[in-house]
Amino acid sequence: VDVRLVNGPDRCSGRVEIQLSGIWGTVCGDSWDMMTANVVCRMLGCGGVKDASGSAHFGRGQDPIWLEDLWCSGSEASLLDCRYSGLLSHNCNHDRDAGVICSGVDVRLVNGSNYCSGRLEVQLSGQWGTVCDNSWDMSDANVVCRMLGCGEAKKTSGSTHFGNSKGPVWLDEVQCFGSETSLQECHHGVLLPINCNPGKLVSVACNGIEANKWTVSLPTDRLCVWSGTSAILSCKYDYPYGYGIRRVMWFRHTAEGKREYVFHTDLSVVSPSFMGRTRYSGTYKTCTLQISSVRSTDGGEYYFRFETDRLGGQWTSTDAITLSVTVLQVQVHPARQGNLFASGETVYLGCEARGCAAPGNQFILYRNTVKLGSVESVTIHNFDTGHSGTYKCHLASLPQVHSPDAPRQTTVVISPQGAIMEGSSVTLTCSSNADPAVESYSWFKDQAGWSLPDSFKPQLQLWSTRPSDWGEYYCVARNSLGSQKSPPVLLNITHAPRNTAVLIDPPGDVMEGSSATLICSSSANPPVMKYTWFVIAATQSLERGSTQNLTFLNVRAHHGGQYYCRVWNKYGHETSAALTLAVLNTSVSAWPSSEIEAGSSVTLICNSSANPAVENYTWFRINDADSWETRSGPSYTIIGITHREGGQYYCEARNKLGAHSSPVLTVRVRGR
Repeated sequence: VDVRLVNGPDRCSGRVEIQLSGIWGTVCGDSWDMMTANVVCRMLGCGGVKDASGSAHFGRGQDPIWLEDLWCSGSEASLLDCRYSGLLSHNCNHDRDAGVICSGVDVRLVNGSNYCSGRLEVQLSGQWGTVCDNSWDMSDANVVCRMLGCGEAKKTSGSTHFGNSKGPVWLDEVQCFGSETSLQECHHGVLLPINCNPGKLVSVACNGIEANKWTVSLPTDRLCVWSGTSAILSCKYDYPYGYGIRRVMWFRHTAEGKREYVFHTDLSVVSPSFMGRTRYSGTYKTCTLQISSVRSTDGGEYYFRFETDRLGGQWTSTDAITLSVTVLQVQVHPARQGNLFASGETVYLGCEARGCAAPGNQFILYRNTVKLGSVESVTIHNFDTGHSGTYKCHLASLPQVHSPDAPRQTTVVISPQGAIMEGSSVTLTCSSNADPAVESYSWFKDQAGWSLPDSFKPQLQLWSTRPSDWGEYYCVARNSLGSQKSPPVLLNITHAPRNTAVLIDPPGDVMEGSSATLICSSSANPPVMKYTWFVIAATQSLERGSTQNLTFLNVRAHHGGQYYCRVWNKYGHETSAALTLAVLNTSVSAWPSSEIEAGSSVTLICNSSANPAVENYTWFRINDADSWETRSGPSYTIIGITHREGGQYYCEARNKLGAHSSPVLTVRVRGR
C-alpha cells in the first residue's frame, strides 16, 4: 500500500492518505495513536513520530475513508499489517481524519565499530544518502549524536575513513546551533542530490550511549481525588533517537505481587475493573493517563512502562504515582445490621469523609434525592416509618461526589471490536461504576433474558465462536446497594455461506404451462452478495442466471432438468445440491378415434414427457373397479369394443421421482 502525508509543512507531516486500487483516501482517526502513527513515519522514511492527531488537524480529506478502527503495535512494516475493522468506513467522517507529524530526516552512522560512530547517512524519500562536509562542524555533529542517543560528539571530519558510498549526497552547507533535536531543524542547502568530493563525506564519532536518555518522569506528590471523579496521572518519558515505540502500559501491583494492567496497548490484558474507564492521552514522549469514575478500590501506586522496537529497548519507571481516593459516606449511629430501627428510637445520620481530599469541604445530606436543607447531619427522635428511605451525602462544591451507591454506568465492551469471524475468540467485559465494588455479575443473551450458564465473572469468554453465538448480550452488575442492567451490545458473528439449497415454489409437481420459481436459500453473514444458477446439460453445467430466484412464467418441457446454485460472500462460497425440475405433461389420445363403431378396435395412447423416462403406465376407467397395467408400452388396445366398454379413461405415468395422471378421455361406442 502507498502512503503519503498531505497539507503539512513538509512531506513528513500532514493528513494521512493511502492508495488502494489506484484511489487515494483517508484514514479514520478513531483509535489513532502514537504507535499507529509510528508505522506511517517508518513507511515514509521520516524517522520517528512526534505527534499524532485524529481530528482533521491538517484539514478534511475527500472520500473514500479507506481504514477505520486501525490499531498497530508500532513494529509493523505497513498499515495493512495492522488490525482494522475493514476497508471503506461507514461509521466515520472526515472531521476525524488522521494526521501525523514525524521527526523528519532519519540518520545513521555506518561502517563504524558501533552505531555511535561511522560515515553519516540520512534517509530521504526512502533512500539513504550521505552529507557533504561544507560548513560542517562540531555543532552539527552534536545534533546527530543527540538524535542517535549517543551522547555528545567527540570528533567529526570529512574523509573516506569509513569507506565510500554509492548513494546520493543529500545534504550540504548544514549549519546547526547545536541545540536542535533534528538536522531538519538546521539551516541547510536544497534537499536534492549534489556533487561532493568523496574525501569530503561527513563522518562522526560520538562519546557513547546516553544512559540518562531512558527516563520516565512522574510527579512525586500524592494525588488526592474524590471517589466518582477523574484522576489525571501526569507523565513524561524519553528514549534515544532512532527507536520506535511498540507498546506502552500503566500498571499497579496486586496483593500477590502480580501486575494489574490499568492501560495497555493490547487491550485484551487490561484489568476488567479498569476496562472502559482509562484514557491514554500520550503524545510525543508524554504518557498521561486519565482514570474516570474513580472508585475507592483504585487507590495505590501506579507505574509506567514503555517498550521499543529494538532488543533491550524498554524502560519501567522506578518511582510511582500514589493515588489516594477519598470516599464520602453516611455514618449511622447506633450501628445496626441492615440499618433496621424500631419505632421511637433516636437515630443519628451524618456525612463523613476520610482521606487527603476531605479537609475544608462542606457536605449536604439527602433523603430519597430530596435535599435536607444545607445540613451535614440530622438526629431523628422518635423514629417511625416516615423517616425510612435512602440517605446520601453530596459534596457541596462538587455535587457529583456522593456517598456509595448501587452500580451505575454499567456497560459491555467487546474485544476485539467489530465483526467476529466464526471460529475466532472474543471477550465481552462488563464494567460498572460501583462503590462499594461490584460483588457479582450475570450475563444474558437476547432480550428474552436467557441466562448464560457459569457466567458470574466480569468477563465472558467465547473461545471458538459459532453462528449461533450471534445476538445481543447484556450484563447485570450487583453490589450490596443494588443492581443495574447494561444496554445490550450486538455480537456479530460472520461466516461463509452454509446450508445452501434449492427450493421450489409452489412446492410439488410442476405442470406444463404453469409458473414456477426456483429459490436459492443460504445462511450467510454478511448476506450473500452474488448468486449463480446452473443447469446440468449432458456432461456440462450451463450458467442460467445471477439472481436469488430463477422464475419460469410458462413452464415447458425443455425447462426440465437438474438445477443447482452457487453463492458467495466476502468470506467464501458454497454450492447447493442439484434439484430436479420435472415438468409433467401426461395426456391420452385414441386411435383411430374416440368415437368408434361397436365391434371395431380402438387403441388408447398415453403420452408423457418425463426425465428420467417413464418406467410403467397404469390405465383406469371411471366408475369401474377394473384397472389394467401394461409394462410393454404406453398403449391399451380394445378389440371388438362393446357398448359396455365405452366410458371415461385416463392413464397414470410413473418414474422413480413420482407419478402423474392424464386428463380424462371419453370413448363413445356407436351402432348395435
